[in-house]
Amino acid sequence: MAHSRVKRVGCSSAPISSFPQETEVEPIQRSAVHNNSVCNRRWLKAMLLWPLAIAIGIAMTLELKMLAFSIVLGLVHIVLASHAASLQRGYVWTASSRDKAVPALTGVAGRLARALQNFVETFPLFAAAVLIAHVTATHSSMTEWGVQLYFWGRVTYLALYAAGVFLLRSLVWNVASLGAVASVVEIFR
Repeated sequence: MAHSRVKRVGCSSAPISSFPQETEVEPIQRSAVHNNSVCNRRWLKAMLLWPLAIAIGIAMTLELKMLAFSIVLGLVHIVLASHAASLQRGYVWTASSRDKAVPALTGVAGRLARALQNFVETFPLFAAAVLIAHVTATHSSMTEWGVQLYFWGRVTYLALYAAGVFLLRSLVWNVASLGAVASVVEIFR
């Protein structure tokens, strides 16, 4: 039998003779059946390997990776702020319905709560910028620098705020904000 190729939309062609011959089927039927099973196997392999590709970073841009890291950073903010509040107010308060008025948090617990609030205010804008850049396929050195400035700025901001460093903390906040702005500016270029 001559090597013929079967073409289907979405599947690559392969010589019919390269498929194992399990049963006696007419050449046209065999080519359609085998090509369909190859497509199904490739589709299944792609669907099974897709989460692995994302996990090892093959299928993600740097901008999306930094967005994912920023989500983890948000969770770190929540955990640190809630545990610091629980240490100051007690775990009975944490388990209660929290209906009674309580004094404001002070010290590290207060600073962590304010850092969390600040993160909650800036993160949606950053996330929107990254997602718009991704959807519009706007990937450049400006967006890569922007997302890294935002993420590392926010990590440093959290550490400085928790430590009570006042002026440097504000400068770092500006660096993180500049990173978000850089990503937005690149979208409009």
